[in-house]
Amino acid sequence: MKKFRTLSILLIALFTGTIFLSCNDDNEEKGTCTFCGVENPLEDLVWLKQIKEEMANDIAPAKISSCLYQNDKEGFLINNCVTCPDYGENLYDCQGNCIGVIFGYGGRTYESYAIDRYSIKIIYQNFEEGE
Repeated sequence: MKKFRTLSILLIALFTGTIFLSCNDDNEEKGTCTFCGVENPLEDLVWLKQIKEEMANDIAPAKISSCLYQNDKEGFLINNCVTCPDYGENLYDCQGNCIGVIFGYGGRTYESYAIDRYSIKIIYQNFEEGE
């Protein structure tokens, strides 16, 4: 019985912690949610802001997505040519280090880097959907 009570307390604590640490749409709208330690990665991370500005001036359709990889590490998938089948995406950590290439020529799969597919969220693209 004591083991059951201890396990119950641990599960309740874990569940409560997850609720308080999770980032939902309500928190994002209020500006209380951070990713990579900042509220607006596209403006606050200098290296990512530079990539975004380069994309804005390029004619190739490109996008930046936030994601979680390797057991909840925060990072970014950057695709500089969405319509180029062999181009692939680059996975970056929060410091701007390229971890690897996803798909594309010589690239690896999402599973190779343990990328959580459900966490991928487009945060910038230089084209309209359907173009």
